[in-house]
Amino acid sequence: MEDCARIEPMLTAMDVARIMHVHINTVRRWSNQGLLKTYYIGSRCDRRYCREDLYHFILQKPKRMEKAGFQESTVH
Repeated sequence: MEDCARIEPMLTAMDVARIMHVHINTVRRWSNQGLLKTYYIGSRCDRRYCREDLYHFILQKPKRMEKAGFQESTVH
């Protein structure tokens, strides 16, 4: 496992949903699509997330939206 998992506890999907202010199913969808790096741990293969990976995901949002065809809207 990478260093970030040893430095601080890993996040659950619910933790990520709270941080991002989205529904937990959105977090799962991002995970399934490979957009958000996910670690599967334990015999049940529970999803866990590294805080550092979440920060990277947040910073990459504008680039992902541009690739998907969305343009930043301007508010006047």
